[in-house]
Amino acid sequence: MKLSVFNRSGYHNIQYEDWPVDCLLRYLEKKQKMLLSSMAPAILSGIRTLNTNKSGESAWFRQLDDLFTSSINRLVIQIARQNQYLLPCANHLTVATERELPLNTHLVSVVYDAMDYLRQDLAIQKRIFELIRSTLKDSRSDHRPAFNARLFSSIQLFETELFTILELQRKVLYPKIFRMASRL
Repeated sequence: MKLSVFNRSGYHNIQYEDWPVDCLLRYLEKKQKMLLSSMAPAILSGIRTLNTNKSGESAWFRQLDDLFTSSINRLVIQIARQNQYLLPCANHLTVATERELPLNTHLVSVVYDAMDYLRQDLAIQKRIFELIRSTLKDSRSDHRPAFNARLFSSIQLFETELFTILELQRKVLYPKIFRMASRL
């Protein structure tokens, strides 16, 4: 999976397939923590601030709050599962590969289960953000006061970052780990 990134010198492509598993894991963990520690609280605060400022129109704000909170909770659960199952498995595979040690055969099933969970979670997260977009669209079509453009932009950025993480896991990380487990 290639990702084009813009900096002062222009666009350049990042080839995640070439990254070692441990570096990719650390990178994704850092991106997940950034979503949870800085972006999510700011967005939730913005949603809740708008909710308190619009007394008669709070139903769609509550729905937006519930949907966004659901997305965050799914991310927290995914990180916990990753830390509990996938990271130890990936570490064991990396060491076993480097040192040509025998593997515990259950590692392949752990990776397969993690990939299956990610596929399910990706579908659920997509549905959550479809509902968020629908909620935002409905709020604007009802001729309500203008929705906070910066908050809307923050939600879109969160969605982009979240799906970049999920796609990197699905298309690059998990297949790499699965290949390592299958090869041994």
